[in-house]
Amino acid sequence: MRVTRTTLLSLIFLLISLPLFAQPPAVPARPELRGMWVDGFNDGFKTPQQCDTLLARLRAAHCNAVFVQMRKRADAYYRSHYEGWALDDPSHFDALQYLCDKGQAKGRPRIQIHAWINACAIGGNPSAGALTKLHPEWLSLSDTGADFDTEATKIDPGNPQGADWTYRVYMDVVRQYPVDGIHLDFIRYGGDGKTVGHWGYNAVSVARYNARYGTTGSPAWDDPRWSAWRREQVTDLVRRVSLGAHALKPKIVVSAATICWGKAPESETDYETKSASYTEVFAPWRDWMREGLLDLNCPMTYFNRPKSGEKWAGWIQFAKNHQYGRQSALGVGLYLNTVADSLTMLRESRQPTASGNRAVGVVMYCYDTMRGEKGQEIEGDTTLLAALPSIFKTDVLPPSMPWKDHPVTGALRGNLLSGDDLIAADGALVTAERIDGGVTRQARSDGNGTFGFVGLPPGSYNVTASFANHEEKSEVRVLPGHVSQVTVMLPGKSASVARVTGIGSRAEGAAVVLGAVLVTSGSDPERGSFYAADGFGQPVIRIEAPNLVPPAVAGDRVVISGTLKHTPGGIVLKADAVRLVGME
Repeated sequence: MRVTRTTLLSLIFLLISLPLFAQPPAVPARPELRGMWVDGFNDGFKTPQQCDTLLARLRAAHCNAVFVQMRKRADAYYRSHYEGWALDDPSHFDALQYLCDKGQAKGRPRIQIHAWINACAIGGNPSAGALTKLHPEWLSLSDTGADFDTEATKIDPGNPQGADWTYRVYMDVVRQYPVDGIHLDFIRYGGDGKTVGHWGYNAVSVARYNARYGTTGSPAWDDPRWSAWRREQVTDLVRRVSLGAHALKPKIVVSAATICWGKAPESETDYETKSASYTEVFAPWRDWMREGLLDLNCPMTYFNRPKSGEKWAGWIQFAKNHQYGRQSALGVGLYLNTVADSLTMLRESRQPTASGNRAVGVVMYCYDTMRGEKGQEIEGDTTLLAALPSIFKTDVLPPSMPWKDHPVTGALRGNLLSGDDLIAADGALVTAERIDGGVTRQARSDGNGTFGFVGLPPGSYNVTASFANHEEKSEVRVLPGHVSQVTVMLPGKSASVARVTGIGSRAEGAAVVLGAVLVTSGSDPERGSFYAADGFGQPVIRIEAPNLVPPAVAGDRVVISGTLKHTPGGIVLKADAVRLVGME
């Protein structure tokens, strides 16, 4: 073959150019959570225009997650079945749905939407239907009788009705919206040692404590057993929310904003004896991580770096080293630091500890209030946002969660109720034992008769509930990545009450316990009734339950005790008690 000069030049060009086309694909940047807290007390998501601006700024800064405060004081910036619209949302703009639609839209960098919901803090709502006015009996009190702890008026998680309401508020969001996560804030008691006393003295909680331990009167504020009780009440609520959310949506992210006050602990003993989260507000997030209740811990490591650099360094090290197979994203207090110091803290958040442990990212506080270049606090300042691309140089995905993507364990939750009046078995000892051996776990039921176990190896389990000198057993199958459900009915006071799954042809006035039926139409506030299906294709049953608190919502699984009556419109069950045992 004759090689021409033109051919030779072409071959030389091809050989020179080949390395340019043979480069290996670029290695994607390390996954990292880059989140921003957006509070409900300032502008940020109150209108479609504010939402559009928020998302545009986050995308320009290469952020990938936003934690938006959808409930700040028992109010709502979304369609709530339980609470009224926030007063500064008179048009009832559904910010949560709008953000889900726009933040998760295809074709643009995806922004995770986490619904930030205040748990215990409910005070300051001036509306006539404020929860503090409707149910003052749910409030946390100090040993001086105060109900405001200088931070917020709070419900007491040791009051079962208040805790149940709070749980349902979270589940309402999980059921209705395609959120990526739910975010627990103010999941704690008031700080101990405040000038108005020590916290947790709700009358119902104290009575439950005394019933559990055979004591009387009010426990001393520094009694170690009383402190453990209050930690148990907060943890019970976190567990119920976590298991409930994961039962509905296994991939949803359950996170919490957690306390990091003062000097960081240097050991496990330090955490249990000196940290405010454990000894003052009774919100032991280390324990929640260790049990697997949180997918994501967002420690509020809010420190001014020049003044409190040692505290910042200590706490972020502790958080990185205590993840227990879950994840931590460090909270950076933008409102406390200059732009330069904030950027330095973002860099430091990425560094591994001496043990090689890393955080998965950061959540910054907060969108509306940052400090400018000269250190002054400026509402709505965007200087830091404009500087973020110097740290976040390109878009990245949030880190994966292997325990969700490739689960090897499951979970179990349940309810313990008396067989006729549906009284919750409070403090019952529950044992879950795998039938083929090797796994035995124990827990106590909470004030609503609920209990739960996380991280169970798959298999069949015997669940044994011991209460009031009686033992009741059930068998349940645990599957990887699934929350199994069991309802245990303990013996009631009356043997004449029939436990039924359908009404059938039972006589007028028959006393029955109907369960677990599905609510098909929620509570009618005027007539105090709702409708439920018995699961056998029969016409829905009208349930008369006046003054039901909380209201029944379509999709609830409930157990009902009551008496039957026949009407021209069909059978009606006049309820004496209604208990929530599940949700769909």
